[in-house]
Amino acid sequence: MIRRNLLLVFSTVSIGIRISNAQVVLHESFDYTTGVDLAAQSSAVWVNVNSGDTVSVVSGNLSVPGLQASAGNSASFAGAGIDPHRTFTARTSTTWYSLVINVVSLGSLNSTGGYFFGVGDNSTTFGATVWTRSDGAGFDVGINQRTTAAQNAWSSGTQAVGSTIFLVGNYVLNSGTGNDVANLWINPSSDSFGGTEPAATLTSSGASADLTQVQRIFLRQDSTTTTPNLVVDEIRVGNSWADVTPVPEPSEYVALTSAGLIGFALWRRRAARKA
Repeated sequence: MIRRNLLLVFSTVSIGIRISNAQVVLHESFDYTTGVDLAAQSSAVWVNVNSGDTVSVVSGNLSVPGLQASAGNSASFAGAGIDPHRTFTARTSTTWYSLVINVVSLGSLNSTGGYFFGVGDNSTTFGATVWTRSDGAGFDVGINQRTTAAQNAWSSGTQAVGSTIFLVGNYVLNSGTGNDVANLWINPSSDSFGGTEPAATLTSSGASADLTQVQRIFLRQDSTTTTPNLVVDEIRVGNSWADVTPVPEPSEYVALTSAGLIGFALWRRRAARKA
């Protein structure tokens, strides 16, 4: 029994090591000064493209049960305006991302909709674009390999205004031309966090032109009829599903679990000696 408990301890520690070795390319928690344009922050990691209304940093977080706790603040935007971009080292393999959103209000969002987030090769060439559209009762969420509306894959059922939604996606760079794929998961089960991805909620493919690389994320304010009033938080970019769905404080969990199991094993050993 003691041997079995010790093996369980070592297994638990190994799980913790696997989680802590996740390769996160980017983690954006919007830990900036509130009430200030995202690109005007002292860190200068975001760069504005286009002109118009700014994307502001606002206080508060969006949290997802089972996901590592949010930190910092969040970003708020709506309508037409500036589109901030944040770059990272160029990638030519599958790029994973996740973000938490809350559509505060639809405003004048129409039934065609538009995209508010995606990855990019440069400031004008985008992929894995995430869309919203009004469906008369609430809104739908969509994914697009590139940006042509005809390639949208839309969610079924209605997403409620004011609800927090966790989105996980990827852009798959395949060899050849016209065969890249964009996948999206909408509110995936927390049982999969930090592990292996389940089946995708939505898939989009078939664009005539693929991205050659991925080296940025962006937030987009298209127009008052295609962009709702949004709050966005906890953007992550990584190499795998596990990278962008981290579980809460794995090091503390492992430490507490390991200490408890070791203590139990030592107690059993002392009890055996007294018997």
